[in-house]
Amino acid sequence: REEEAAKKTAADRKTAADEALKFWDDELNMVYQAIRAGMTDEEFDALRTEEKAWLRSRDAAASEAAGSGNQSNSASSLAYTVSLVQWTKERVYELAEMYYGE
Repeated sequence: REEEAAKKTAADRKTAADEALKFWDDELNMVYQAIRAGMTDEEFDALRTEEKAWLRSRDAAASEAAGSGNQSNSASSLAYTVSLVQWTKERVYELAEMYYGE
């Protein structure tokens, strides 16, 4: 019975992390598109190059978070998604500050 409750809790946490990732990914896309609208082609090319590098770093960090230790598959998947959420949220604020900050 405790094992079933733990599985449900883990599934609930994964669902919540997936929803958070979707939210922050949508926010990132919205900020990115707003920034893009005010850029020259050259500025956008530079941002796109920076964004690709950021994505590689984000994904590598998430893989590292998922691969640490003797985690179960569900714990590893949750760690991966939580890392993506953290990185994506930070990037939203970073881009917003860079382009809309005081």
